[in-house]
Amino acid sequence: MAGEIQYAHVINVQIQAGKVEDGIKAFRMEIIPVLRRLKDYRGSYLMVDRDKNEASVVSFWAVKRRGRGVVAQHGPGILPSVLRPVRRRLLTGRPQLEHYELALQDRPRGPGAGGPGRPPGRTATGRPGARRRPPR
Repeated sequence: MAGEIQYAHVINVQIQAGKVEDGIKAFRMEIIPVLRRLKDYRGSYLMVDRDKNEASVVSFWAVKRRGRGVVAQHGPGILPSVLRPVRRRLLTGRPQLEHYELALQDRPRGPGAGGPGRPPGRTATGRPGARRRPPR
């Protein structure tokens, strides 16, 4: 099953008041590009509650302990070097991290099922784009 999604990491954060949109932009422009360079990364979802200034990120991985692989592939500072400035700029408190084995997967399908990194009907850059056609 090499290469398949096997594990999920969930990070819950509290965002500074009025900074939710900045957080979304930072995730898209600063964090996702780094994650995509990591060998075992398989994608992620960012969910926000604008009223509560909260966000959750679910990232998907092919291996259980991504930390060791990240260090071997990019050196010990790759993730902290990206995450630390974003955390200082946008978050309050410490992010809460949980790890799970993926037991069942049902992805959104059909028209408007945007997929990781973009809302329905938008491209990865956040610009309006063509909607996907439903599967036949």
